[in-house]
Amino acid sequence: MGFLAPAALALLALAIPIIALYLLKRRREEVTVSSTLLWQRLLRDVEANAPWQRLRAHLLLLLQLLALLALVLAAARPFVEAPVVSGRHVILLVDTSISMGAQDEGGQSRLDEARQRALALFDALPEGGRATVVRAGGGADLLVAQAQSRQAVEAALQSLFPLAPDSDLTTAVQLAAALAVRDRDAQIVLLSDGAIRAAPSAQRALVPLPFSFVPLGTSGENQAISAITVRPQGQGFALFVQVTHYGREPANRRLVVELDGRPFTALDLTLEPDEHAEHLFDLPADARLVRVRLDPPDLLPADDVAWAVATTPAPRSVRLVTTGNRFLQVALGLLPETTLTIADPSAPPPPAPPDLTVLDAGWTGEALPEGNVLLIAPGKSLEEIQVTGTISLPVPIPAAADDPLLRFVDLSDVAVLEAVETTLPDWARPVIVDANTGAPLLWTGERDGQRVALLAFDLHKSDLPLRTAFPILVANLVDELTRQPEGAGQMARLGEAVELTPPGPAGRAAITAPDGSRFELAPERGAFSFVPNQVGVYEVRWEGVERPTLVAVNVLNPAESNVAPNRSIPLTGREAGTGAGRITGQRELWRWAAGIALVVLLLEWLVAYRPHLYATTPKARGR
Repeated sequence: MGFLAPAALALLALAIPIIALYLLKRRREEVTVSSTLLWQRLLRDVEANAPWQRLRAHLLLLLQLLALLALVLAAARPFVEAPVVSGRHVILLVDTSISMGAQDEGGQSRLDEARQRALALFDALPEGGRATVVRAGGGADLLVAQAQSRQAVEAALQSLFPLAPDSDLTTAVQLAAALAVRDRDAQIVLLSDGAIRAAPSAQRALVPLPFSFVPLGTSGENQAISAITVRPQGQGFALFVQVTHYGREPANRRLVVELDGRPFTALDLTLEPDEHAEHLFDLPADARLVRVRLDPPDLLPADDVAWAVATTPAPRSVRLVTTGNRFLQVALGLLPETTLTIADPSAPPPPAPPDLTVLDAGWTGEALPEGNVLLIAPGKSLEEIQVTGTISLPVPIPAAADDPLLRFVDLSDVAVLEAVETTLPDWARPVIVDANTGAPLLWTGERDGQRVALLAFDLHKSDLPLRTAFPILVANLVDELTRQPEGAGQMARLGEAVELTPPGPAGRAAITAPDGSRFELAPERGAFSFVPNQVGVYEVRWEGVERPTLVAVNVLNPAESNVAPNRSIPLTGREAGTGAGRITGQRELWRWAAGIALVVLLLEWLVAYRPHLYATTPKARGR
């Protein structure tokens, strides 16, 4: 807090004469009486030579000093820093990424604080002010436009939940810019913890000014279950759990494993900053639902629990066409329920296509074989794929932070010597791109029922096969390209769309959420999909199919579990403090101080004149 007129604080010196008045002795009137027997105490005061008396506690003195203090504060014009709303139209961008569910001091989530701040900004608007509310994160939604009703703004804010798995706010900022471009009275205000991802340079939003950033959150001490998998092993299953510490102070947590609602095992963890703790558990053959949790809950309770469904995957066949690639042979051979066949590029195709054909680098066929295909660094253009050149020393980065193919895949510091440059088909999506050129290094898509993925660089010209990310990426690619009708269960991430394929003909699906609520799905273009908004297990019962499908929904999102707040945000290539970020102003509090002074003076008057008021009542006069 500061003061716009600090010189007025000198008026506090007026407290000296007020106190002095209570130190002076009273001057009493002389009256002749018949006897001084009953006036001994008065005589002692009169006979004293000192004109001063000891200061005693007095309610009127206290009230007068409080009134003086309040009046002086009002004259000094105190203020606090607050986000400025310079126009009559405020566009509120509210971050709804998962990290906004973090509960800082007091147990209030950051999204709850954002709601309160947003309403305070609306209340600070001048008469006739308008507010627009935009949900930011994982895309953008316009919830209410130019509302003048506080109830409408509050209802829009209450409809927000911290579910967005992607903290890229580019789309929301672009939407706000489009809304503000023709409105001179508009101001954009972003309410976020600042734990957001910068958009690729080619897609950065042009942010018009004034633009204000209201930072939220105070702590980043969070631990999370960052990975969980259940795979068949021997006569049972193997459970892999990874716990990551995202804070800056050592932490002690207890990892508890439950099977089908019953405790199975537990162990104590001591985690250092930025440390990963990985543990492998052997599960019995009859295990079905696995729940892992960290006790006690911390800053972000949603990532302290994770679920998995123990199932045996359906058998699948993979044909590797190569002149010799030990890396691929080992990675593919480790996949469960997978039959691997190795063939020379000159060998004729099999009579029936396998579930997946992997074409190693340098393959020069005229057309893709039948069935699903993983193509690595093709040697020339095909009818379906156009090779346009080469890329020297590309830097691989994720095209999207939440792509399921890159789940648990760390691309940092992966070195690539050379890659093939290809055009991205209109039926495919990029998974990994070159940070320098934006060219796709890994893309996948589906064309006429054939699933195709292309890795643009030869594995022998990269150190990717030497990293733990390689077998994980291969497993994710094979799972993606050999998708089969869902059996007993699958895994999904909070806030991401879940695509379901029934194990048999089904017209509708009835889904039970983890909290017991139910809803129905009808197929759209032959597929079933929904967006989960709770962590836990969703049960999907298909019409006409006896066996249900279980979907385990978890956070498993390192970008969101790292809840450390930021005070600056990357937008248009600039930090927030250099013009496109946090803008604060001064909210004066003198009216509150003046109001307090008025109340205290009124109370002082009542205390001082209460005896006189009481004496003038009819009842008192009657006595």
